[in-house]
Amino acid sequence: MNCKPNLNSLIHQIIALSKSLGVEIPLPVLESTSLDLYYAMENKRRNFHTLEHLAQFTPEDPIEELAVLYHDVVYWNVDGCWPRTYEDFLQSVSPQGGGAEAGLPGLEKLAEEQGLTDLFHDVLILFDRDPQKPVQAPGANELFSALTLVHVWGQWLDRQSILGAVACIEATIPFRKISVGEQLFQRLLSVGIEQGEARIMVRRALHMANQDVGDFQLDDPGLFLSGTWNLLPELNPDLQIAEHYTCRTYCQALGGILGFLGSLQAEQIFHDWNGYPEKVVFEGMLDRARNNLVIAKGYLEAKLVTAIILEAIALESGGDGPLALFMGSVSPCGTQTTLDELLPPVQEFHISEKDPVYHLLSQGRTRSTQFDLKNSPLASWLYARLGTEKCQTILANGQRWRKGEMDNLNFLATIPPDVLMPLVVAIRDFVPTRAKELERIGPQN
Repeated sequence: MNCKPNLNSLIHQIIALSKSLGVEIPLPVLESTSLDLYYAMENKRRNFHTLEHLAQFTPEDPIEELAVLYHDVVYWNVDGCWPRTYEDFLQSVSPQGGGAEAGLPGLEKLAEEQGLTDLFHDVLILFDRDPQKPVQAPGANELFSALTLVHVWGQWLDRQSILGAVACIEATIPFRKISVGEQLFQRLLSVGIEQGEARIMVRRALHMANQDVGDFQLDDPGLFLSGTWNLLPELNPDLQIAEHYTCRTYCQALGGILGFLGSLQAEQIFHDWNGYPEKVVFEGMLDRARNNLVIAKGYLEAKLVTAIILEAIALESGGDGPLALFMGSVSPCGTQTTLDELLPPVQEFHISEKDPVYHLLSQGRTRSTQFDLKNSPLASWLYARLGTEKCQTILANGQRWRKGEMDNLNFLATIPPDVLMPLVVAIRDFVPTRAKELERIGPQN
């Protein structure tokens, strides 16, 4: 799984996987299995949880490879629906869909029809779910993905192989404060898995789960943030059309991801158990994750400061509008001037030019996206002139502004005039339709 599979390579992979698993499945069945998986993962709403994400894993055995293929096959909060290719099965299991009130009223009947009652029951035990109660998040996507795996492969594979794959999927429920390994080990024992085999299953599951969030331990913060940026349009569909989303939409997206990453602890991201991974390896994973979280927080704060200032200027000058109206097009084509080109150069830096946040803002994330520039020329200009503490002060004032405790002009007055006024002047030139209204914004306010 070193490069993104296309349809044909996925078919070849699944044929090879069936052989590695020791089962003989008719080729037409393997073809339809591949097609179903392909169309489920290559959903137009997905930017991160696609086949390309699956290609980042290095499974150590066929059971883990099977789990990798299916662990994100259901992603209700992104797709907003069941995968079309598994819709009949999943709709029969949970007619309410995969949202907050999802239940499993049809599972027992389907399990009986497929002759897989005991296997589906084991899955519920591994996920600690009561079929009579709503399926609560977190873990709903993973549960329905595991049930889909059983639906597709349960008639071909032995119970131990299926439960090994299901254990891997359960372990990918992210950002938990519990001992994932110990909890999974005890549940495997409760369904009759022998202790030695249960230990193998848990180790395999943690190997896969830690890879699932592997971006957090990358040595390159720009590469880590590239993955984070691909999540934004998944979680905020309005961002998927580059020049349509507004200043407020962008602020909301940035604020959401900042709030999430700002509250996250490295110990919630990666998990160890019973000496795996080795202590020195695991500590290295945690250290890199902590470093990436610190840099990501500073980067997102700088981006959000920029967006919130633009939103306030937009609201004061005629109302919210497309971010591209105020900053220029994301598209590299054409000769259009961008807002940052109208700004004076930074004369006095309030941060070190070697600051990792400034480096990311000015040089850019490692990978590009379709909805946003890799680098952030306006944010790097503001960050250099404001510094970290003033950025955080402006964000705090921005929260008061959002609550209605100050109006647009009062909020903008909290920004140093030598920073605000060059920006306003540049926007006057860049957006002539708002020039008159922008004259109200100035240091006298």
